[in-house]
Amino acid sequence: MHRLVLGTYRTCSLIQGGYQLVLALAVFAIIAALPVQGSVPITLTFAIIGLLTGLFLLVPRVQPPLIRAPQGFLHGLGAMFFCNTFAVIGIFTGYVAVISLGLEEPLSRDLAMLTALPTSLMTGLMWLAALLLIFVPPTEPPAEGPSEPTAPQHDLNDLRTSRMA
Repeated sequence: MHRLVLGTYRTCSLIQGGYQLVLALAVFAIIAALPVQGSVPITLTFAIIGLLTGLFLLVPRVQPPLIRAPQGFLHGLGAMFFCNTFAVIGIFTGYVAVISLGLEEPLSRDLAMLTALPTSLMTGLMWLAALLLIFVPPTEPPAEGPSEPTAPQHDLNDLRTSRMA
């Protein structure tokens, strides 16, 4: 059960990272192609934050164990907090992309809600998986590396008597 929940958490993390990266690249493309509706520095700031967050979620080896594979109560709570943070960053990156398009208000609002839907689903699943990882113990102990075989233990008196015989 632990492996299934951890796999779900990691898969959702990768999907959210890819989606976050697409949103950030869309913002950069909109800035390059269209006149931006609003402040360019604020738009670029959200795009850069979204790009860095997407790359962070896509490359597991740069993530701390707290986010990569939460285990235990404190790691689970920390992962749940970061899932909420990723959700807010993803939603704002999508909103900035839609606002940069300069569409009419009803269409802009509907499109912004649609861009927030995948982020809400993926980070929500990540949050639930992190919550389950608090309560589901690991099935096998973590590997500590290659272990050396231990020599069989013999009684010292048995060794002395075996040499005399």
